[in-house]
Amino acid sequence: QDDFQYFDNIDQPKSSGGSGESFLAKNDFNYFFNNQLAFNLITEYHFDKGKGYQSGITDVTRNAGSVAGLIRWNPNQQFNFEAGVKKDFVEEIVTPILYSFSGKMSVNNWYSFGLNVSKNFRYPSFNDLYWQPGGNLDLKPEISHQAELGNNFKYRDFKLNLTPYYIKIKNMIRWLPTSNGYWSPVNTNNVESYGLESQLDFEKKFGNNRTKLSLGYVFTHSKNADTDQFLMYVPQHKIFGNATYQYRFAEIFIQGMYNGLTYTTSDETLRDAIKPYFVMNAGLNLTFFKNYQIGVKVNNIFDEIYETTTYFPLPKRNYSANLLINF
Repeated sequence: QDDFQYFDNIDQPKSSGGSGESFLAKNDFNYFFNNQLAFNLITEYHFDKGKGYQSGITDVTRNAGSVAGLIRWNPNQQFNFEAGVKKDFVEEIVTPILYSFSGKMSVNNWYSFGLNVSKNFRYPSFNDLYWQPGGNLDLKPEISHQAELGNNFKYRDFKLNLTPYYIKIKNMIRWLPTSNGYWSPVNTNNVESYGLESQLDFEKKFGNNRTKLSLGYVFTHSKNADTDQFLMYVPQHKIFGNATYQYRFAEIFIQGMYNGLTYTTSDETLRDAIKPYFVMNAGLNLTFFKNYQIGVKVNNIFDEIYETTTYFPLPKRNYSANLLINF
């Protein structure tokens, strides 16, 4: 059960709110034919109920469930394979039959790869349908096909991962700003997205010293196939990096991220786009008696003026401290 209240004025009674209840039953059955082959049957049922306060939302309910079957085959340590089918059952929604295939293989001691192919389905949530203001009762469920190929390379203390991917989405559910001043979910008929996720890691230990470096680059090409326009709030280029050096109980780290040009309108208006920005953080962690850690961190070292959502600038240089106790 979830309950929330919202106050326009803290000194006045609540102005809006809501409650939700979810009842879930799930069965996960595994049968092992032998050490290499197994079958997995998963059935699930859930009943959702929601109610709003001064939002125009009366009692809403929904029954939903699913049945999924999965075959796992692991003939040896160098290769494993999975294949599955799934059928969702959602009240008043026609659902497709879904599938998934996944395989991983170690070719040699320096290269391995993994392939994933699937058909996916997502139906509108209660927030998508009933949130006030902005909920859209005319939303259609979202169906997508996706494939990715993960390539993993290893040489001494270096690891490199390169993962190209492709996604085709029909009736993609996206929350977009409206002329009325609030956001509302809509279906985008056809979306095509492809790109590359990459990361290079280096880790070395010598005596009481340990250092780790990571550098990543993400390329995303995501467009509305009907208009040939880039999707809002999906940057094409993103670069990130982390560096950590540890000596006994002390650790220093630095983090950096570059975010490329990000469109905030469906017509690719440069005037309204979020300009590229680079943000860097750094910090120090001290560990005592294995269970206690004190940390300090400087965020946005270069005092960058930037935003991830238009008209909502994020903090300039700021500081934080933390105490972590493990027991």
